[in-house]
Amino acid sequence: MSLYQSVGKFIEKQRLFHKGELLLCAVSGGMDSMAMLDVLRSMEYSIHVCHVNYMLRGKESIMDQDLVESYARQYKIPFSIKILSPEEVKNLKDGNFQEKARDLRYEWFYAVMAELNATHLCLAHHQNDRAETFMLHAMRGSGISGLKSIQPIVGYIRRPLLGVTKDEIQQYVKTNAVPFRNDHTNFSDDYDRNYIRNQVLSVLNEKWPHAIQGIAESAQNISADYQLLGDLVDQESKIWIEQSEKQLKFGPISRFRNTPSAKNLAFHIFKHFMFNADTIQRIVFDDHLPGKLFTSSTTEAIIDRDYILLQPRDEDVQVSVKIESPGIAYSKNGTFIISKSETKSEFTNSLIQYIDESSVLWPLHIRNWEEGDTIAPLGMDGKHKKVSDILVDQKISIFDKRKQLVLCNGDGTIIWLIGIRLSELFKYQEQTNSYLKLEWQDDTIIN
Repeated sequence: MSLYQSVGKFIEKQRLFHKGELLLCAVSGGMDSMAMLDVLRSMEYSIHVCHVNYMLRGKESIMDQDLVESYARQYKIPFSIKILSPEEVKNLKDGNFQEKARDLRYEWFYAVMAELNATHLCLAHHQNDRAETFMLHAMRGSGISGLKSIQPIVGYIRRPLLGVTKDEIQQYVKTNAVPFRNDHTNFSDDYDRNYIRNQVLSVLNEKWPHAIQGIAESAQNISADYQLLGDLVDQESKIWIEQSEKQLKFGPISRFRNTPSAKNLAFHIFKHFMFNADTIQRIVFDDHLPGKLFTSSTTEAIIDRDYILLQPRDEDVQVSVKIESPGIAYSKNGTFIISKSETKSEFTNSLIQYIDESSVLWPLHIRNWEEGDTIAPLGMDGKHKKVSDILVDQKISIFDKRKQLVLCNGDGTIIWLIGIRLSELFKYQEQTNSYLKLEWQDDTIIN
């Protein structure tokens, strides 16, 4: 079977894309990307070529660009070229070059896609690349997620050559006289991937001619198993995770620990919240006092007795706002409105309250509640109660406790546990002739 036929069947089997969709093709000028471009052109797909000139290899970089432009013009294929500025080149050399170069080109690719309304970005990875990635991840002790290696479809990315080998590509460009240029850095063993390619896989392929195909197929089989595992984990997650409007509740922890393969299951559930393996072990299997907080780049996890509460990470929940006089005070999580009135409305709710103006000492202060805070709630004849106990009584979650605010008088006395309890000490009397209307506008307050 020819490479043309193999690629066509792979595109159809994997459902990579369809005729009529605009494909952005990343073309370096090397053998692989030029073969991909030539095949897709021959199949009469709608193509737009993108090439990045990193300006790092002198005349060779210019010759790579010239080759891509010449081919595109010959076949009347529209193209875009990005030539790095001296500042961009300098930035690439500071730090991890490969990572920075990858980030830069993908950022540009996606910008071009958005501008052209392109459907997919085509990359020229093939079976050898898949085998190399498998070997690299295996040596690093990767789990099933890494061993599935390069995938034919990832988001907008499509890899139409992933079903063919480097030898097949070499034969195709030779038979069809496809022009390409060699990048001499690909022959250097300084990079781990190059060493695997030049010193490991080449030796394996000499001994076992189908070794690379076998490794690539193993990666494909692992990928299929990974999909099945994901489906099973999703089913298990529904047993252990309860979802509310604001957070997820995992547990009971004690019962989960006794389930078969609990550690592996915990890893696959919690990795989606960006926790690493060590932290997952600590969260789920170590004993902690209630309120223990763990954070990842995206998620906060708090131990709540026999449960773990999960919610998107809030970088800063601390609030401290002084209010010098009636008016509007803004904070990052709400708006507080104080207005004077000679009468009070019969309409009040947990976010609108009236107090006796004469009881107030300015300036007032809005802040987060703290351990040890007390308030004299309405209906308790001036007796104080710990704010922490009121929050427990109200069944406020640990996450919401962290965000709970209080309005304090000028002497520090709590006037209002906002959205929950008003203080008896500031209630209006029959003889009150001047009121302060307190209004808090915040969708996150628990009513």
